[in-house]
Amino acid sequence: MTQDSTGDHTSIQAAIDAASSGDTIELGAGVFAECLVINKSINLIGAGPSLTVLQGNLSCNVIEVTANDCTISGFSITDGGYGTGIILQGDNNTVTNCWVVGSMYGIALGNCSRNTISGCEVNFNAAGIYMGNTHSNNVSNCSMNYNYAHGISLYFGFNNTFTDCELNYNDYGAHMYWISNANTLSRCTANNNSFGFYIMDSHFTTLTDCMAEGNSDSGFHISSVDVTVTRCSASNNLVDGFNLYHSDHATITENVVDGNGRDGFNLRYSTNNIISNNAIIENLGEGISVDKASMENTIHHNSLIANSLNANDDGESNLYNINSGGNYWSDYKVRYPGAITDGITWSTPYVIDGTSMADDELPLVNHTLKEWQLDLIGEHRLNDLDDDGVIDQEDELPTDPKEWNDEDDDGYGDNSDAFPTDPAASMDTDGDGYPDQWNHGYGLDDSNLTIDDYPNDDTRWEKSSPNNEVPWIWLLLIGLLLAIITIVFVAMILGRKDSPF
Repeated sequence: MTQDSTGDHTSIQAAIDAASSGDTIELGAGVFAECLVINKSINLIGAGPSLTVLQGNLSCNVIEVTANDCTISGFSITDGGYGTGIILQGDNNTVTNCWVVGSMYGIALGNCSRNTISGCEVNFNAAGIYMGNTHSNNVSNCSMNYNYAHGISLYFGFNNTFTDCELNYNDYGAHMYWISNANTLSRCTANNNSFGFYIMDSHFTTLTDCMAEGNSDSGFHISSVDVTVTRCSASNNLVDGFNLYHSDHATITENVVDGNGRDGFNLRYSTNNIISNNAIIENLGEGISVDKASMENTIHHNSLIANSLNANDDGESNLYNINSGGNYWSDYKVRYPGAITDGITWSTPYVIDGTSMADDELPLVNHTLKEWQLDLIGEHRLNDLDDDGVIDQEDELPTDPKEWNDEDDDGYGDNSDAFPTDPAASMDTDGDGYPDQWNHGYGLDDSNLTIDDYPNDDTRWEKSSPNNEVPWIWLLLIGLLLAIITIVFVAMILGRKDSPF
């Protein structure tokens, strides 16, 4: 059929009504202003989304499929308005190579199963793809961008699969809620939304190789049971990388959580979660933040690197190591410079900040990052130029293998600074507690210390007091005082001898 109706039928709907099950209806290039209902198993094929346009009337479902085993391919579908671009209410249907814009829902699936949507661009709608009371559908290689609300919205749906999809510049990239269980997302990106992946009351959800970056809230928000997140990245989100709120028994492992505006992991009212083997790096708040209502979480074999504070725990009974080890803490040697190691773990437990009094009893000597994690974060961020065991980002003197901390910021490492809390002085050759000289730019008015006039002699420090002897003027005064006391004492004795009593 062509736009000028020179085909076999004067309208697309007329062709559908006349078709038999299994028939194919082909449309040429042009703009077709119709709202269609497909109630039989047919194939509706356009010349390609840049050529064949189905235009709604701003209030209809542009294509409504109530049958099973239909195929829709090669269209731009526009102007559904308050209706839906494509709505599927049957099973085993396929929608491929379509562009859907300008509707309340770009593509909606309701009370159906085993449908396939692939190679579609579902952008600039109120919601990209909406699924309600559906199961076992597959969405792949689709973009759901610039939608007002959600890229994907899933309500009471289970066993649905989303693969290689873009969910960018929406309010929510993927929003799963109200008992949407056992859904799977693989290799999907949810960037520059409000929330990247928002998983609420959607239990047994699995996310693998997904990315959530640059979102104005959190990359991953999890309020569900038994969620698994593996090999994903949550980076440069304005709030948290992972926000676990009423999350139970989640397994979050081998992810990169990098450069988020607040915390890498923020746990609230969350219990029995496993957080392991993650790269948690340079988050502006805390690498891991656990509130007082979160308990019995197991956090191990993570690499916590150069976060503003690597961990804070106000909860109860959270465990930071298993038998094979704890976590790698980039500030360990700064905190415990005298600790010894067996080459795998450190001897001194790493005490977690916060009110829980938790500690990592087996802190790791080396990071646990896999090659793909290093590739993603940039291996240079773990450089240790002086090979002192403290990465350059934590090392205040990154070219001195004997130094890594400088508490008073005077340029002298604390290990060799005789006065590590006073920037005015650093050297004390004879170890008598008096500095050899002032540091550059400092003087007597900047410190309570006294310069050592004899920097190589630990028995004296002032020229007026050689060998620490009391100055002669003080000896003279003391002698006079003793003489006066003696005279008074003798006079008192003599006075008593003359007394009749």
